[in-house]
Amino acid sequence: MADSVYGNGSLSSGHQPHHAWQQVTDKKAKRRQEAKEKKSASSTANGSSTAVDSNQGVFAALDALEGRQAATRYEDDEEDRARHTDDSDEEELRKPANGISAEEKKPKQKKDKKPRVTVAEAASKIDPDDLLQFLEGVSDSFASNLEIQLMRCADYFARAFSSVTTASFQWHNILKENSLVKASEIPLSYVPEPVVKVTGDWLAKRPVSALSKFAVLLLKIVLEEDGASSKGGKQAAVAATGKTQVGILIVLAILLRRRPESLHQNFDTLNVGQLTKVPEQFATLQWTLAQIAHGDLAAALWLWARHLLPLAVAKNASPATRDTVLQFVENVILANPKKGKSVLMNAAGRKGQDRLVPPAALDQVTRAAFPVEAARTKATSRFEAIHPLIKELALTGASKSMKPVAAALLPLSVAEASADDNPRLSREAGDLFVWSLSQNVECFKQWEKLHLPHIQASSRLLAHILHQWPRFQSQLPALELSKTLKVLHEKHKAVLDGNFSGTVATTESEQTDVLTATRAAEAHVRALGRKLARFPTCFTFVALTVVTVGVLLAYLPIVETVDKLDMDSLRAEFEKIKFFN
Repeated sequence: MADSVYGNGSLSSGHQPHHAWQQVTDKKAKRRQEAKEKKSASSTANGSSTAVDSNQGVFAALDALEGRQAATRYEDDEEDRARHTDDSDEEELRKPANGISAEEKKPKQKKDKKPRVTVAEAASKIDPDDLLQFLEGVSDSFASNLEIQLMRCADYFARAFSSVTTASFQWHNILKENSLVKASEIPLSYVPEPVVKVTGDWLAKRPVSALSKFAVLLLKIVLEEDGASSKGGKQAAVAATGKTQVGILIVLAILLRRRPESLHQNFDTLNVGQLTKVPEQFATLQWTLAQIAHGDLAAALWLWARHLLPLAVAKNASPATRDTVLQFVENVILANPKKGKSVLMNAAGRKGQDRLVPPAALDQVTRAAFPVEAARTKATSRFEAIHPLIKELALTGASKSMKPVAAALLPLSVAEASADDNPRLSREAGDLFVWSLSQNVECFKQWEKLHLPHIQASSRLLAHILHQWPRFQSQLPALELSKTLKVLHEKHKAVLDGNFSGTVATTESEQTDVLTATRAAEAHVRALGRKLARFPTCFTFVALTVVTVGVLLAYLPIVETVDKLDMDSLRAEFEKIKFFN
């Protein structure tokens, strides 16, 4: 084809419209060229084409060939693209869900674990001089705001121990796995003594009223974290970091050891009864009392008797609650009975202070130590073991200070004696009853009022005095006892005559029981009257009367004295000690 085109010399460069071959790449131009090619082919077939048209048809043919080759290449490319698409789909199916192939997936790099920081290590980094400078700066900056001063102190320790986690300080396990005495040394035992001293000296300069609120606030923070940890789940994960708790516990321990009385004023706000439902919280509360005991054993017992003991003797108290409450007395007070008892006895006799063991606490321990046989539990013997100490502390003090104690104990002892089928409790109640009468003569008046409403209990108490007369005759004031016996005798006569106004009997059956108890009480009254008749009360009274009359006669004119002496009043006094036959 090349020879036919260029060999005849019919075409020259000046007449060639294209000057060279051109490759059509534009689609629109390609379509126009194909249209011209079809037209040229049609003209040739009709014999009407010119030389120029023939030449154009040749180039059109070449262009058509090039177009067909391009189309072929395009189709091949389409097939390649189709195959590539199919292969890509298969590859997509083979790819993992995250879009990364197995070859491209890199193994995860393990994060470097931070070294555990213990409480001792964190405490060793505290510089006592820096701490002192910080606390003095806080005192100067917030001189008029004690609350901020104290909170800045707590914040300092919280930051100092923020690197300590539960992995190295498992608070709940410490309380569970150690005795109360040993657990009470943690975490303060890890803190250097200079740090403890600097902090304690600074806290001691703050007023008790501010320290009391601060101590309760710190304790509530720890208790809330204990409660959250016991619930589990996300809340536990957040609360159980242990970072804040360590520092707060250390500040609380320093405060309570240095100022043990700081928790007394606002202890009621803790709602201790609810804490028994969460063992972790109740164990922390016991730890708190142990810290107070390190500073002042009497202050700790004061709180125990008023706030924890009632929880242990409650009807709905669990064995775990009883065990935790008793552990304090057993492990903290009775661990060193000689030293502990000496300290407590001295504190019990202090003037101007509340009783270490109030009458209500003694009554609670007595009832728990001497229940009916069928109600005995494992804790009963433990209450029996602490009962002598509690009783001695409750009944110790100066004579004047014991009068209100006696007045409070006498009704409680009458109530204890009312228990049926419990001779041990009745005997203990009888001893407390006699002690009350010996400490306060006004208790005889109380007895007279309580006699008929509690006729059965009073009858048991009379029987106890009668049977233990050799032991009690030196303790009871004979004159006051004889007066009371005469009053009781008159009350008995009224009841036996059918007057039940002073009793609690409302039905015929109850009246029958009252009559039976009244007859028994009257028999005891007469027996005691006969014993008093053999007691040298009459001789003593007569001797004192003679001495008194002699003194009066010595200082007054004989005639006037004799005239003014009221012999009837003397006879009345003798009548008061007239005993029953």
